[in-house]
Amino acid sequence: MDKKSQQELVDKPGSHPFDEILYCNIGNPQSLNQQLPYQQPITFFREVLALCDHPAILDKSETQGLFSADSIERAWQILDQIPGRATGAYSHSQHKRWRRKLTKKFKR
Repeated sequence: MDKKSQQELVDKPGSHPFDEILYCNIGNPQSLNQQLPYQQPITFFREVLALCDHPAILDKSETQGLFSADSIERAWQILDQIPGRATGAYSHSQHKRWRRKLTKKFKR
């Protein structure tokens, strides 16, 4: 679909067998409103990564209002498994030991 089709939907309702265009190629899969029980919103992962990359904010009171409790808990779980609690730029080519164990557990 292109801008022309988008405009046709506005100018000539019913001109296509659909009434809206969902752009799935621009990094927003949540726009589809898929609420699968096993699918967590992408926000959760972004929050966990942010907290793991800057663990100093985990102990700040403001963090509770900015991040979900689930994200904070998961960040602590991950950081507790990392020596020095620093994500760093480099890791073992097969990932951290705890990550390999977790992956192996889910593959079974």
